[in-house]
Amino acid sequence: TEKKADAIGYILPASIPRFADPFYAEFLVGLGDETALHPYDLLVSIAPPGEQAEQQIYANWVQSRKVDGFVLNRMRHNDWRARFLSEHGVPFVALENGLEGLDYPYIEVDNAGSMISLISHLVQCGFRRLAFIGGPEELVIHARRLEGFCKGLEQAGLPFHPERVLAGDLTSDGGYQAVKRMRWGPDPPDAIVCVNDETALGALHAVHEMGLKVGAEIAISGFDGVKAAQHTDPPLTTLDTPIYEIARQLVRLLAAEIQ
Repeated sequence: TEKKADAIGYILPASIPRFADPFYAEFLVGLGDETALHPYDLLVSIAPPGEQAEQQIYANWVQSRKVDGFVLNRMRHNDWRARFLSEHGVPFVALENGLEGLDYPYIEVDNAGSMISLISHLVQCGFRRLAFIGGPEELVIHARRLEGFCKGLEQAGLPFHPERVLAGDLTSDGGYQAVKRMRWGPDPPDAIVCVNDETALGALHAVHEMGLKVGAEIAISGFDGVKAAQHTDPPLTTLDTPIYEIARQLVRLLAAEIQ
């Protein structure tokens, strides 16, 4: 039998270390806590999504048998990581499914359905002119959450305005810049729906600077339910996703795959 590495790998898809990002902080703690209960080490690295550096590190870890399997997240449409690991017969699990037509264990958050209920909540609170700050277009969560945003507007009988959809990069700085780029004409947005909490934290900062009263003049919402969202002023409206538990469950699924 070939020797096992007794390790699982997670390569954080970002161009700069994002360990302080509340999502990754909770996700990594979940991976670490669960790995400790199995006979595995957790190997963590970082590489910019889809670039040569990322492809190189996956290739190196697979060829040198550094790890027995991988945890993937922030899945992209037709994700090359899933195809690559599949072709090399390396076990992996994912948060979301990249629709590559491959069969692998994954955990799916109800992105669209959750977003529809969030829009319905905002509309019930009296907000009518909703804007959306998304993430990179190749991301599954961007597509599904934007789809939920559009369906939510439709169900509330509100028109969709393409100019109210702005691009972000899942960071607070991206959220901040997107708000600054938004059209604040005579009919400005009265609610900003963000693809994740980190984007929403940046958006909050930007509207505070503009002197708008959050919750009264404008609503800001996120998605993920990171712990930091409870401590903003006012506390962020968000969809609470059990990030820590999801990470632990992914490790359990991967351990079962490896065995």
